[in-house]
Amino acid sequence: MLTAAMATHVFVSPSAGQILAALRPACLPWIIKNYTDDFPALWLGCGEQVRDAAQYIASNTTTIVIYLDHCYIPGSSSLRAWPMLSMGIHNEPRHRKTSLLPLWRTYLTLRLAPCSIQLTHAALDTMLDTTDSRRFDLPLEIAKDQVVLLVNNLGP
Repeated sequence: MLTAAMATHVFVSPSAGQILAALRPACLPWIIKNYTDDFPALWLGCGEQVRDAAQYIASNTTTIVIYLDHCYIPGSSSLRAWPMLSMGIHNEPRHRKTSLLPLWRTYLTLRLAPCSIQLTHAALDTMLDTTDSRRFDLPLEIAKDQVVLLVNNLGP
């Protein structure tokens, strides 16, 4: 899957014109994340069918992030932190911290990447736990619904 971003000022969503200029010449499909500030420009730039499909997907999607450092404005100091599970890509409040510490210690000691299987299980358990009030309110029935897991790396 190709991921791309349009360069704007830090933490500023692209305008409808920037979105159209980037996507139309290449006839690229649009994958729209459920980020509220992006919606007005996206709705201005896309057709009704695309908007309806995107709204359906967004209302049936949940995300989780495993991050190794905080997001910070370029030029400011980084706040070093332990890896955490978070509910979104913009440093929303952490969900869990301690379960990833053993993996992080292994990484620091042996210079090995954290175990992807354990991280995947932690993320899926968090997103699909129907008894957890902190997760997004998805209309999900674990016994019969199919789930798609999309993993990407938007980091450096």
